[in-house]
Formats: sequence, C-alpha cells, structure tokens
Amino acid sequence: MNKQILALASLMAVSASSAFAYTHVTANIVADEQWTTAGSPYILEGVIYVKNNATLDIAPGVVIRGQPKSNDTATDPGALIITKGSKIQARGTSSSPIIFTTAVLDAGRVTAAPATLAAAKLVGTGARYNVNGDATPDRWTPANGEFQFLDIDPAVTPLAPNSNGLRNSSLWGSLVLLGNAKINASTDILPIDGTEVEGQYYLEGLNSTNDNLYGGTNDDDSSGFLNYVSLRHGGYEITAGKELNGITLAGVGRGTTVRNVEVYCNSDDGIEIFGGTVNVSYAVMTFCEDDGYDLDQGYRGTSQFIYVAHGLKATGANPMSSDPRGSEVDGDDANDGAAFVTSDGQPFQNSIIYNATFQVLGGNTPLVEGVRIRRGFRGEFVNSIVQTSAAETTTGINIDSTAAVAPSPFVRQSYADRLLNIRNTTINGFSTASSSFTATPSLSNVPNSGVATTFNPSTNAGTTGFTGLQGALFPATANSVLSADMLSISYAAGGLNPRPGAGPATPSGLATGTTQAESYVKYPAVPTTYRGAFNGTATTLWTTGWTAINKTNTDGIKLLVD
Repeated sequence: MNKQILALASLMAVSASSAFAYTHVTANIVADEQWTTAGSPYILEGVIYVKNNATLDIAPGVVIRGQPKSNDTATDPGALIITKGSKIQARGTSSSPIIFTTAVLDAGRVTAAPATLAAAKLVGTGARYNVNGDATPDRWTPANGEFQFLDIDPAVTPLAPNSNGLRNSSLWGSLVLLGNAKINASTDILPIDGTEVEGQYYLEGLNSTNDNLYGGTNDDDSSGFLNYVSLRHGGYEITAGKELNGITLAGVGRGTTVRNVEVYCNSDDGIEIFGGTVNVSYAVMTFCEDDGYDLDQGYRGTSQFIYVAHGLKATGANPMSSDPRGSEVDGDDANDGAAFVTSDGQPFQNSIIYNATFQVLGGNTPLVEGVRIRRGFRGEFVNSIVQTSAAETTTGINIDSTAAVAPSPFVRQSYADRLLNIRNTTINGFSTASSSFTATPSLSNVPNSGVATTFNPSTNAGTTGFTGLQGALFPATANSVLSADMLSISYAAGGLNPRPGAGPATPSGLATGTTQAESYVKYPAVPTTYRGAFNGTATTLWTTGWTAINKTNTDGIKLLVD
C-alpha cells in the first residue's frame, strides 16, 4: 500500500488548487491497520486479504472504491477479504456510514477534467470511461484525479441503478468475511498435504488456498463487526459463472456483529451466509440480480429486520435479475453432490428469521417466487411479509419437492416434524401463496404425530394456507394488509413506503401481529407487535439517512421514503 497526496492542478489542465487525498491499496494487510477519512477514498487495486490475525479498523465516513476487472484478464477486480482469524471493525454511523463502491470512471468527467465536485456533476455523462472501446471500463489511475468517478458523490447523491441503459452492477468485487465457525460443507482435497477435511470449504470463485478457506469448530468466533456499512455496484465475476455476493459471510461465528448493512445494485446475491452462527439485523438489499438473502451450509444464526426489494427493472436497463427470488434458503449442498457435505450432514441448518419483508417487484421475466425453502433447510420464519405486485410471479413461499440426498434431511419432512415453522406471516399478491403437499410427521420426532399436516395452496381470495401444526399464518384478503405504495411501485414512481398498512397513522389490523410468546422468541431476536421489517407506526424508517436507497440518486429519484 502507498499513500499519496496529489496536487490536482499539476496533473490536469485546470486551475484547481485543492489536493486529492487517496490511499492506493495494492498489498495484503498483515498487521493491524486503521483507515481514516484523511486517507479516503481507499482504492482496492485487486483482491486484498486481511490476514495473519490482523485487524482492519475503518472509521466513520470512509469511502472504499474497488477497481473493475477491466480488459486485463490477469487483473482481479478490487475486493476485500477478511481471512480466518483476522477481523474488520467497520465503525460507521447513521450520519456517517462507511461506503464501498466502484472506482469506474465517467467518460465525460475524464474528458472535461472538472476542477470541482459541482463541475464534475455537470459534465458527467453516465458513460464508462473506455479508451480502447472494448466494452469494459478502464481502471482508475492517480492521474485521473479527484472528480472523475462514475459514482462521483456516493454519500450525497448515489449512482442510480443504471446509466445509459447499462446496469450499474459488477463494477468491482465485494466484501467477504471468512470465519472459524462450524459448517456442513467439506473440501475435496487440501492441496497442502492431500488430506480431506470435513467442515471446511473454499470460497467459490477463488483459488484453493488457505487464504480462501473457511469453517472450523468455534461457533463463538469473531470476525469483528459491520455497522452502518453500504456496499454498492459490486459482484464482479471472478471466474466463469462465479460472481461475488454483495456481502459474503462464510463460517462466521456469533461473536461477529452484522448490523445496519446495505447491498445495492449487486450482480449476484445481496447477502449470502455459508454456515456459521453470525446474527444479522437491520439489513436492506435492493437491485440485486440474484437472490436477495441466501442462506446455506448449516447456518444457525438469527436474522431480524430484513428488507429485500427484488426484481425491480430500472428505466432503460435490462431486467435486474435472471434467477429471481427474494430469499433462497438451503440447508446444505448435498444436492450438488454428497462429496460437498460432512459425512453425517451436520451441523443441520437452524436459521431463524423474524420481521422480514421480501418484496418481489415488477418488470422482469421470470419472477417466480418470493421465498424458496429447499435442500435440508430447518428453521423458523416468523412475523414476516412476502409480497408482490408483479403479474409474472407465482408462488409466495415454495417448500421444494426435490428429494433429499443423504445425509441431507428432506425439507418437507422437516416441515411435518415441526423442525421448519412458518408463523404469523402474510403472503400477498401471488397467484399461489404456497406450494401444496401433505406430509405425515415422524412418530419419533413429533408429539401428536398421528395427525397429518397439510400445506395448502392459497390465493388472495382469503383462504388460509399453512394449516396444521405450524399455527397461524395469514394470507391477506383483498390486499388489505399492504399500502398502495407497496402494491404499485415502479422505478419512476419516485418512492416506496415499505410500511405495511396505510402508514404510521392507521396501520392495517392484518399488518400487526405479536411475535410469538417470550418463551418462543429466541435471543438475540426481540419481540415486536408488527409484521415485516418496518414498524407501521414509526415516523422514521431505520434506513433513513445512511442508505443509497433512501437518498435521491443521480436520476433524481428517491426509491425508499419515510
């Protein structure tokens, strides 16, 4: 790494006298280090590892920019990977978040060489700088100076989801945390000594080296914390078909805090969690091109206050997703081949999700499901909303019928055995609220197991789905649970109020519902008296002020409003 202060006037044909402070990150971080606003922005020149048990401390207000891969196939995109044993301390605040975004340049700003931020905004064209015309953006260099970035002012005016008809995604890598908590995936062969290892795996898309290995035996492991962190425009493909998620949490333990995080305009999943026990709260994922929230490999943590707006097509752009689900939750990878799981399939998944809103929005084909539950998943969905306003959607919650591959438990049998529960949750707008099947509980696992559980299909006509042992789940009748804003959002509409009901003054009765009794609510979740990610009576959303989705973007649109 080298830090430089550049006199902008000495590099460009302008009369500016200001200096551009930046920190050029070119080497792995192997000792404790602090990133501050004095060195911001930090430019990630490639895949940067925090390793050797080092801690990276990031102060409020710091901007980190990742380079695109560009046309040099030997050059990886900028990405930040926290390896096993190392930590990140991202200390953002609601008024001064930490922002990860792209270092891609705006062609108009490079050509016009603006001297000030105001001038840069005027000359921006939204076209990527691409001097050789090969359809991939060129990488930033110090000579480009202070005011040339495509995402010129991310803290005040975020980059819109598309520019000049191109999606503003896959413009750098992403953020990855690798930990020592238990997972149910296994490596094939470790190249170091040729030993097969259960409960460890390599991060997909990267080389099979110790730096990319995750999983272990310590469920209390800490990889540090993320607080008020916004990640935008990432997900570059590292290898063919292997894009990076906005945030990857792989084998991360419950000693890690992930709270107040945003993923915006990512080319793969918003957040994907591979095993471990980390707890996540106040997470918002929008304009992600794969699943919004993805869980896998024996994850046993708790998620609360999760908001996904998925599938929304930006003006002039192609559909934002080709594999669209608000959430896709797996228990393991047994269906990909038994060699990828531990010999006994453990730890089995036990993911608990409270107060989630999965909103599948119009403008794509296909948009098929709100939530898919499959591959040995076990856990709880409580006090949540799965909603759509898109005609091309079909199923609100689909419990997959794919047969289990040993040693994976069959997800539908887990439902019958009350190891998968869906409680106090609203499904709205889908042609079919849920998949349909009948499963008989196992006599060895379930009290009163002689009673069959029927998982009924349901439409918006008011019939109740998910009957039987799981208890109360209430599909909406005549869309009465949701506000008009939630039902008719489009990119050009100028804002979405994600509260259920008619707003803070008069929430719908069906929008509220007490989370289960205190004895049922599992720490660290807290009891609430409403469904979904947002309190219908609150005057301010928890996304206000620090997220890209809650600010007026470069298209002049504020997508999420109070």
